Amino acid sequence: MKKKTSWIAVALLAMASCQTPQPPVPASSEDDTEVLSLQDKVEHLTSTFPGDIGVAILGPDHDTVLIHGNKPYRMQSVAKFPQALKLLKLVEEGKYPADFHLKVTEREVKQRTFSTLLKDHPDVPFELTIREALEYSVGQSDNIISNMICDLDGGPAEVESYMHQLGVKDIGIKFDYWHLNDSTSFYNWSTPLAMAKLLDLYDQGKILSPENHKLLWQVMANGPSGRNRLRGKLPEDVVVAHKTGTGNTDDKTGRIMALNDVGIIELPDHRHITVAVFVSDAFAGDDATADIIADIGKTAYDHYTVKK
Repeated sequence: MKKKTSWIAVALLAMASCQTPQPPVPASSEDDTEVLSLQDKVEHLTSTFPGDIGVAILGPDHDTVLIHGNKPYRMQSVAKFPQALKLLKLVEEGKYPADFHLKVTEREVKQRTFSTLLKDHPDVPFELTIREALEYSVGQSDNIISNMICDLDGGPAEVESYMHQLGVKDIGIKFDYWHLNDSTSFYNWSTPLAMAKLLDLYDQGKILSPENHKLLWQVMANGPSGRNRLRGKLPEDVVVAHKTGTGNTDDKTGRIMALNDVGIIELPDHRHITVAVFVSDAFAGDDATADIIADIGKTAYDHYTVKK
């Protein structure tokens, strides 16, 4: 009996020694979703949204994400960013002194358009510094001050021409906010890629002096408008220098003509992501449309944060 047991043990050992070793099974990872490219992630986010979405993202590794990136979209108040660039460049060229003041008169405040001027300055006339004017136009999206800046720029055609001189061709600016309405809004247009490139040129310091670059950055980062868009789902301490744009909503159909946000998101390691999101003809409501912009911003931020 002992001999039989011994023989079986020897046979089992021999069989085990002849088996081919199997590779270990990799442990599942919570980061499996990172296999997806940022392009895939943004396409997935936007694929079922009831509206026309254009996206351009320029990453810190010189990579580019595009959804309808070369399609023209209404800028709405996003056009106030090119206007600000033109004004500050004119200051640098000496056309206006750095301590120039804009004088706001009864003529300006009588415009029937969005403005908070009279709430803040009930006594007319009054004056604003260039920084204060940009805080209204870019930071609060004030149309009255934007019109005054456009006049200082030489009119819409001069702003458009300056964009083209910078090498950004796919931007059109034909109207100020005296004349912009639903029928003329498409004449102030940009492709997502063109706006992202303009933001990137500004971010690289290729347009303005360091002093004016910093001034505009602070205005764009600290402005109160559009906090539920690109910056809406980011950690509170993340810096987002951006400019929003908003079109009218049709009360009967619920169609949102335009809801936009374009800007620069700063990562924890101080690298930058440039993001331009234009939404047209959306039927999801204001909150859900702002949410899709916030989701795109958060997805880009998370992608590069994890990737790093």
